[in-house]
Order: sequence, then structure tokens, then C-alpha cells
Amino acid sequence: MSALQRLGMLVSWAQAQQARVAARLEVLFARDIADASGREEPALAMSLAAAEASTVLNIPHMTAMQLISESSRLCAEAPDTLVQLAEGKNAIQHARIILEETHNLPTDVLEATEAQTSAGNAAAEDTGDNQSESGQLDLGFNMGPGDMGPGDGAERGASMERRRETGPEPKLPLQAPTH
Repeated sequence: MSALQRLGMLVSWAQAQQARVAARLEVLFARDIADASGREEPALAMSLAAAEASTVLNIPHMTAMQLISESSRLCAEAPDTLVQLAEGKNAIQHARIILEETHNLPTDVLEATEAQTSAGNAAAEDTGDNQSESGQLDLGFNMGPGDMGPGDGAERGASMERRRETGPEPKLPLQAPTH
């Protein structure tokens, strides 16, 4: 498995965790609003959760609204897709497509679709296990100070050969210029 592939899995895992936290944020706001006012205000809860997320993540409010909406739908309507995202089997773009394509499906059809997608991914998996015994995703970045990164010597040799053919990499300044 290449370093790029492992980083992609890490990004997918982080996005799944972000979705879980964003959905939980909306649930907490909804609970607090219901406790304070005695009635449910889902639009207000979503807006407040988005305002919090936009501030914390430094993203526009409408982008945060989309994040909260997608996150809540992933957690409530597509938990198997969320698990696949967390395991690095799907990217967030795939999860968004699944949410979009299943948006108007009845609940029983949605559940069958989720089960079928999970079964398909389980059958297509290779025998490599990327989960450690503690449930942590093992990306294989246990590199020492002299390691160039994951991969075999042939992969590194090919990279070195390309450098010889194209010349040395340009030196970049270590600090941003100040003007």
C-alpha cells in the first residue's frame, strides 16, 4: 500500500469522525433548544450547529450548513456508508453521491441498499487488515529517522532514477518572504 493511499484512508477516517461530531453537535443544540423552549426547532438547531462549525472550522456558514446536513444524514440514514468512510473504503465524495442518490428512497429500500453496499464492499475487500487490535486504523507510518517512507526498495529506486533523469529538485525557501 502506498503512502498516498494510506493518507487517503486517513483523510477518509478524519472526515468520518468530523461527520460524527458535526451530527452530534446538531443533536445537542436540538436538545438544548427543546429543553429551553418546550418545543422542537430543527431548523434553528441546524443553523446554530452550522454557526458553531463555521467558526471552529473557519468555513463559510452555508458550507457548514451542508456539512451539518450531510453529517446528520450519514449518521441517521447511511450508517454503513459512514463506517466505510471511517475504514477508508470510500471517500467523502462517494458518501455524498450515495446520500444524493438515496435521498428520496423509502426507509426499507434505503436499508436494503445500505446492506447491499456493505456486502459488496466486504466481498471486494482484500485480505489485508488495516485495523489494529485496539480498533485504531493502522496506516503503516512507523518510520524511523532514516526511512524514506512505505514501499519496497524498487519503488524508491525508481523514484531515485527519475530524479537522476530530471535533475535535482529545486531548493525552496524555508520561510515565506516578508515584504
